[in-house]
Amino acid sequence: MDNSSIHIQLSVCQNDGSIGPAVIGCRDDFDFTKTFEQSFLSIAPSSLFILAALARVTDLTRRPALVTGARQLQVLKLAAITALAALQVALIILIGQSPNHQQTGVPAASLGLCALVVFLVLSTLEHSRSLRPSPILNAYLFFSLLFDAAQARTDWLSAPNSPVTKIFTASLGIKAALLLLEAHEKTRWISSAEEKIQSPEAFSNIFNQGFFYWLNDLLFRGYRKPLSIDDLYTLDEKLGASQTRDEFWNKLEHEQSDNKSGNPLLSALVTSLGRTLLAPIIPRIALGCFAFSQPFLIHSVLDYLQTSNSNPNHGYGLIGAAALVYTGLTVSTSFYWYFQERAIARLRSCLVTAIYRKTITNKATNDGSSAITLMNSDVVRVQGGLHDLHECWISVIETAIAAWLLQRQIGVAFVAPLAVVLICAGLAFAMSHLSAKRQGEWMTRIQDRVELASAVVPRLPAIKMSGFAQKVGRLMQGERLKEIASAKRFRVLTTVSSVIAFTPILLSPVVTFTFAEGLNISKAFTSLAFIHLLCQPMIQILQIVPQLLAAWTCFGRIQSYLSSGSSTEAQINSEDTVDERADKPSDLLVVRGGKCGWKKDAWILEGVDLNVRPGMLTLIVGGVASGKSTFCKALIGEVPKSMGIHRLQEKHVRVAYCDQDPFLLNSTIRQNVLGFSHFNAPWYEMVIEACQLKRDLGQLRDGDQTVVGSRGISLSGGQRKRIALARAIYSRPQIAILDDVLGGLDSRTQNLVLRDVFGPEGIFRQLNTAVIITSQSLHHHQSMDSVVILRDKRVLYQGKVDDMPNSDSILSALQVQPSSGDDPSTAEFTAKPPVSESPVAPLAEHKREGLGNMKYYFAATGATSILPFAIFGLIVAFLWNFGAVWLERWASSSQRGEGKGPFFVGVYFALQIVCLVTLGVYFIYEGLFMAPRGSAQIHLQTITTLIRAPLRYYTTVDSAVPVGYLAQDMTIVDNEVPGGLANVVVTGLVVVGQVVVIGAASPWILVGYPVILVVLLGVVKVFLRTSTRLRVLILETKEPLFKHFQETLDGLLTIRAFGWVDANIELNAKILDESQRPSYFLPVLQQWLNTALNTTVAVIAVAFVALATQLKTSAGFSGVALVSLMSLGEMTGHLIRLYAVLQTSTGALSRLRGFDSTTHGEDEGRERVVPEESWPQGAEINVESVSASYQAEDESTPTEEASSALRDVSLHIESGKKVLICGRTGSGKSSLLSLLHGTLTPSSGAISIDGIHINSVPRPTLRNRIIALPQTPFFLPQGRTVRENLEYQDEDAEFGPSTVDLPSNSGSQNETLKTALESVGMWTHFETQGGLDAELREDGLSHGQKQLLSLARAVVRVRTAGKRRGGIVLLDEFNTGLDEEVEGKMLRVVMSEFKDFTVICVAHKLGTLDGVDMVVVMGEGKVLETGRPEELMGRGHFGRLWAGSGR
Repeated sequence: MDNSSIHIQLSVCQNDGSIGPAVIGCRDDFDFTKTFEQSFLSIAPSSLFILAALARVTDLTRRPALVTGARQLQVLKLAAITALAALQVALIILIGQSPNHQQTGVPAASLGLCALVVFLVLSTLEHSRSLRPSPILNAYLFFSLLFDAAQARTDWLSAPNSPVTKIFTASLGIKAALLLLEAHEKTRWISSAEEKIQSPEAFSNIFNQGFFYWLNDLLFRGYRKPLSIDDLYTLDEKLGASQTRDEFWNKLEHEQSDNKSGNPLLSALVTSLGRTLLAPIIPRIALGCFAFSQPFLIHSVLDYLQTSNSNPNHGYGLIGAAALVYTGLTVSTSFYWYFQERAIARLRSCLVTAIYRKTITNKATNDGSSAITLMNSDVVRVQGGLHDLHECWISVIETAIAAWLLQRQIGVAFVAPLAVVLICAGLAFAMSHLSAKRQGEWMTRIQDRVELASAVVPRLPAIKMSGFAQKVGRLMQGERLKEIASAKRFRVLTTVSSVIAFTPILLSPVVTFTFAEGLNISKAFTSLAFIHLLCQPMIQILQIVPQLLAAWTCFGRIQSYLSSGSSTEAQINSEDTVDERADKPSDLLVVRGGKCGWKKDAWILEGVDLNVRPGMLTLIVGGVASGKSTFCKALIGEVPKSMGIHRLQEKHVRVAYCDQDPFLLNSTIRQNVLGFSHFNAPWYEMVIEACQLKRDLGQLRDGDQTVVGSRGISLSGGQRKRIALARAIYSRPQIAILDDVLGGLDSRTQNLVLRDVFGPEGIFRQLNTAVIITSQSLHHHQSMDSVVILRDKRVLYQGKVDDMPNSDSILSALQVQPSSGDDPSTAEFTAKPPVSESPVAPLAEHKREGLGNMKYYFAATGATSILPFAIFGLIVAFLWNFGAVWLERWASSSQRGEGKGPFFVGVYFALQIVCLVTLGVYFIYEGLFMAPRGSAQIHLQTITTLIRAPLRYYTTVDSAVPVGYLAQDMTIVDNEVPGGLANVVVTGLVVVGQVVVIGAASPWILVGYPVILVVLLGVVKVFLRTSTRLRVLILETKEPLFKHFQETLDGLLTIRAFGWVDANIELNAKILDESQRPSYFLPVLQQWLNTALNTTVAVIAVAFVALATQLKTSAGFSGVALVSLMSLGEMTGHLIRLYAVLQTSTGALSRLRGFDSTTHGEDEGRERVVPEESWPQGAEINVESVSASYQAEDESTPTEEASSALRDVSLHIESGKKVLICGRTGSGKSSLLSLLHGTLTPSSGAISIDGIHINSVPRPTLRNRIIALPQTPFFLPQGRTVRENLEYQDEDAEFGPSTVDLPSNSGSQNETLKTALESVGMWTHFETQGGLDAELREDGLSHGQKQLLSLARAVVRVRTAGKRRGGIVLLDEFNTGLDEEVEGKMLRVVMSEFKDFTVICVAHKLGTLDGVDMVVVMGEGKVLETGRPEELMGRGHFGRLWAGSGR
């Protein structure tokens, strides 16, 4: 073979040496020029790859090795790269020797070799230092394969026998093999155990990510069985809160302190999430490019169909172009939304962790209850804004490009759609300003409702006991109706905005073609495609702008919250640390002239001087409202105004704090004692022993693993305080601040705790802890080193105990009085059912899915609403699709020169106007009629079920669950279900119409519809089963987040005092990450379905183009079908996004529906007897052999002892008697009261009042007729007035749909309320603050004042009782924690206001017995003895209790 034989034998084309891009005069005029191919398909990709690869190499060199082994895979990669490089060198030599090669040939081959060298370096690093196959290498190999295939085709057409052609083709095969090797995943070779447990997403190659193949295992796992949270993949660590929270918070604090940014939150988010926010940009640009390719494809196909002698190669090219365009649309859409969902997930991690961090560091006086609304509703709105953020800027660009291309197609007529778009844009922006204001009002109403629910739900047992269930229910429903009214005002604007948004797409075509000249089929449908591309971005902008403004409003609310004042340091408040103020350098704390208060110049306490040294025990004594609790809070830095309090030791002094109302987690007893400390068994046992909890735990089946319930509902008051004390001791503090920690304990328990905790050999002495303890009594002063005595907010005495004068003023100020309460000799927990350890509701309700949820919703909206809703949707869908068919008839007529333009314009205009008007009516009907009615009815049904629920529900289900129903689920039902349902229905009908039009245009494609339908049904079936469970998991995993926020708000002071802020922030991040798992995987799974549907559209499009070009179908109907195909992909994607919202929201419907159907009311299945209106005026009570248990009837227990709260109790109480019930904790005292007001149902025996068995009396009637004061008073949340907290409606009706709107029968109660407050001595307190209209702030009242207000409520009830002049009053431990002065005042009110009533009082603390007619002593659920107090005082059980009280 001579030298000439190795030269490339190119067939010379006229323009192969130019950019072209198409050749002329060779290769059948259906190819690119060689210069174009080498420049754009070789040089450009190689250059971009080298730049990207070098940046990646720089990054990888700083990373450790993560993959070990896989030597065989690495050797194969190196061998393939080496072989490819050898072939590339051969190509350079052969091309250089060819006399006819293009100028770009050698540079292209040389740059390809350089790219291979960089490829080798990057491949080596990626192999060992990256978990997943390299996206850069895979993308480069994939696209270079496509480009090389085009160049190989050119070589085979121009020089099939050339060595260059054969070597280039061989390199193509090796490159394909190398792609397979580089795409191979490395899961089995990961060296770190922690890395191995990551999600398959972390190991997936770019192809698995683009088509979401990595989700297949999860999909089929969810199809085979119900998914649990443990079945989900772990969250990608880059999305986790732990990765983002600190960096984001530091940047936020920097921005806030810098004061240069107008919006520090936005600046911090942009700097923290910059790369994540920018990641979707490239695939979105690619998506736009492929979308703009569609009109050109339509134009080419229609021209081909109208040309009689078309080149068949052009037909094949059109088929390939259709495959490229629609495949590109599918892949770019997949990557775009994949990156978007990752950005949204990271945004939530940043915002929720920041809100929590702000909540836990917020001022104690700030209302933090809004944090729950911000964390849920507001963050969701902000996520929705980010979801379409990139559509804003790209839509503007796409609109401009579409306008330019349309001008090229139809000339000056392009102004018509542009004018329509601009007019609509102006109207939309005008509406958006109003929408933002209405949105803010709506969110405020949501926040008010959620705050009310959060405050009321945990206290429902006390509310029902007090007879206020009707009032509270109406108040909650009233807040819901206010919220719905605000929502309707907002929906009016959004409906108008929606109609404006759809106006361009419906009216632009008819306006444009009215002015267009020379209309034919090709021009009409190509122009229609450009009009679609011009209007669709504007529609998106018009639809997105209200969402963005709503998101911006919520963003502003979050910004305001994060910018509010923070707490002082969560340790003791400090001023200048000057040692000369202390008597000794060892002082931990010095108070000099100490003052503290909640308002400026309104000191609660003044004149305190105190030195606190290690090992020193200080007792602060004072009556109700003397300032003890405020002083304790001032010591831990939680009072806004304080002076003279100085910490002198190192910054991080270990502090323990026990609030007067102990804060307990809804967790086990052990976890409450440990807090965030590590478990130390010997130390733990010592603490439990010292706090006298050993015997209590021995009475429990689960011991210290018993769950205490919400706010410690399963424990008595004394047990809660002892657990809180144990927690304080276990933390080994340097300073312990204990607010009335001994209150509510009986004398024996007090003495044992004093000895083992505070005594000379006590545990605090051993720890050398400085202790500050408050009390209402001097009974404990002998164990203390110093004492501070307070009265009327001033200091009577402060100094050493031994130096305390025995003056009358001190003795009269403080009556030395112990209390009687818990006794370890018989202490036991009441046999209540165990509280669920999980705050998640029972899962049975989640099995009722699909149509059942929609039936539930339509039942709430009214069954008659379905027909108009469906009819309007069908009309819109028909008219939407028929417009294109009518345009085809118009274009055909114009092409034939029939001159019927005005007729076609008039009908076309009428069709579009009717479609637009019907669309507006559709949204108005759904948004202003169906949605408000359904929202109100579902909320009413939920709170009715909640209020009617039995006691067992409140004791076994964490309060976070029903709060979640009312906060999270109800907000979803109101915000997302209406719009989601309306959009899914109308969009789905439009998509069905488009599929029908495509089939009508090419009947042969109908053959494939059944196959496609079967495949799609299978895909959707698998998807629905998995996604249904995922959306349930989203709601379930949010409940622990709600719970943690609520518990943080409840225990804010305790958490900060103990120094648990960082630990709780870490815990919040872990809970959030658990919540993020289903919240992230569900939308990604929805994108998997979107990709599957887009692939289906691509198959239909390619099949249609193939059939149209090969069978030469009608150009007119082909144009209709191609335009429908163009919007079918967008409509399908839009339908998936809408369905995603609806699917998640129906999870809320499912939970609410399950709650309503599985939670049975107290009176269900009982015979009801409504007594006369005057009942129970006689108030004679008979209890006959009654036994009762807190266990459900279907629950078995080991023994009757373990399950019965009362056993064979018989008791007769005469009319008008004053009865004292006493006994040890767990003796059954409160259970007896629960029987009388219907909370507890007897399992045997009977109870009658005035001869009527109370079990047959409806519970609301019983509670309305019997006046009861719960142990813990409840008050409405902040913002409510004194009047709202005291007013009472005397009615027997049960709360529900039939009674919620009943008018009040109480009339004006101003005088009644005023005299009731005067009778308890509280009127003067409120008179100066505004009287009955003054805001009642619970944190501004002492414990005694709260009890007095609770008693005032009872007085109001007596005076609004109508014909009843007697009755029954139940007082449950009303005197616990009260000083003798307040207790005496309450007893005097009881004796005067309830003199004609039978009064039954349960008491731990035995005070005065004046006026008591009968004493009942209980023990172990039985009546031990009864009689007059003077008869029992010196003997038996009561005698021992009386003697132990110190009286």
